[in-house]
Amino acid sequence: MAEFLKAYRKTVGWEGSRLDLDPDDSGNWTSGQIGVGELSGTKYGITPIDYKRFYGKQPTRDDMDSLTEARAQAIFKSLYWDPIHGDDINVQHFAEQIFDVNVNTGGGSVPVIVGQALNIAMENKVGLNQNTINILNKLANEEA
Repeated sequence: MAEFLKAYRKTVGWEGSRLDLDPDDSGNWTSGQIGVGELSGTKYGITPIDYKRFYGKQPTRDDMDSLTEARAQAIFKSLYWDPIHGDDINVQHFAEQIFDVNVNTGGGSVPVIVGQALNIAMENKVGLNQNTINILNKLANEEA
């Protein structure tokens, strides 16, 4: 079974532990658009949009600045790992790649991308379903 922390470190490990307030980075704005909303910043790769999806409230700059790595990991696990059922994927590399795509597309695109790669129709628009996980794991067993 794949491990979240390994995937997290590979995908997010290079993100800074300091608050990033670059006004030219759309990820630092509460709207996800440069100059629209408030410049709350990002930290540990968590954007204000991620923060709001997880906590249900628009973050202030202080909220983002006080974000701990442990809370950032909890957000990534909840929003990007759990929907792909990463713990159920047998091959770490598969899980890492799918997690990486999920994070870098903001979630939601993975079912379509993985479905196209596996040549199967995807009904679930949020994450991967058990049928898809079974197909991934079967492919992994065939390659082994």
